[in-house]
Amino acid sequence: MKETMTAEQAVYHKLFLLNGLTECFDRDMDERLDRENPLSDLTLALSTCGGKREEQVHILNEYILNTAPEEIDKDAVFSFVADELRERYEQNPDTDLEAFTMVMHDIARDSDWWRDFEPWATMYEMPDFYEAAYKDHIISEACFRSIFRRFLYDKTGTDMVRFAIRRKIAFPEMLLPQRIYINGTRAGELLDGGHVETHVPRAKAYYLETDSGNAILHDNGQGFYELTCKMQGGWKLPPEMRFYQKTAGGEIALTPFPTGNMVAAIMDEKLETLTKPEQTLALCREFWNDIVEDMDEILYSPYIHEMAEALHEVGATEYEKFLRDMIAQFADVSLPLSDEQIEAMRKRIGRFNRAETRISKTAMPELREAMALYLVEHIDELENQDKT
Repeated sequence: MKETMTAEQAVYHKLFLLNGLTECFDRDMDERLDRENPLSDLTLALSTCGGKREEQVHILNEYILNTAPEEIDKDAVFSFVADELRERYEQNPDTDLEAFTMVMHDIARDSDWWRDFEPWATMYEMPDFYEAAYKDHIISEACFRSIFRRFLYDKTGTDMVRFAIRRKIAFPEMLLPQRIYINGTRAGELLDGGHVETHVPRAKAYYLETDSGNAILHDNGQGFYELTCKMQGGWKLPPEMRFYQKTAGGEIALTPFPTGNMVAAIMDEKLETLTKPEQTLALCREFWNDIVEDMDEILYSPYIHEMAEALHEVGATEYEKFLRDMIAQFADVSLPLSDEQIEAMRKRIGRFNRAETRISKTAMPELREAMALYLVEHIDELENQDKT
């Protein structure tokens, strides 16, 4: 059976050969030599080069020129490229990411598509994203990993948005630094009168969160958002960080995302009064608060099983596994536990306290980001519910 190589496959092989990545080409050639009967003219020509890579590139290029450039399916070529890169990464997950992103850059450069087409443009810029995260600290490492995995696994480019956030000077008692997160990724630390700048992947909305407040900013297609924030309250009211967006017409106050109904539903054990997205967020928030306060609180909770499902729903994999393992270890008793059971099982609970401490450095940031992205994904439903 004769199965001629497509123009898209030829471009894919040419790009890899130009960058010294020969394995996928050699593998494909071996398969074609076994499968094609008789051999196609292209396979015959490529197989008689004696392994001379420059000549193989020349033959592929001549073959590609027989197809009009506009008829070559760029998405198909990219799919071949992304699949091969993903396979290489999965075979060696400890690979040098800086070198790996340079290979991606070089392949995109040789395609000549990076100037005008996504996701080739993102592929070309991948070393810049790496440097911004690991050297210049303009974006977070979590943000880079999100871009990298989205590229390899979703096969999409990334439209980045720049944020500049300035904190207005407040009363002396409100001068404590405030950590700031955008869609769950840490953007920096805001000192009184200071500012941070960062880049995040474009989303339909941005959940802005500090140690003392939050806000929702809906995307309107801008590439740059300039915000200010200020601590308010502090005498009879608890201090709260409020956000404002700078526009041509002046500053616009951003609306905080309300959580009071979720807290009340958990405390009153009336979870059924919430919508499904509200339930999921309420349970994840309760798990977060319990982990921070005391492991006993989770074992006391009537919603311990629902918490595990909520962690699964948002994609907080580390804490989901931790909680399901803990539930399994208490399979000999009925959950939630009573005060007497908690005291009797103190040694068993202590093992999970130590285990949580070991994973918290990575599990906490994952949970924060997962909750924020889930909130953004369901923001329309959540905001509409709040208005009813």
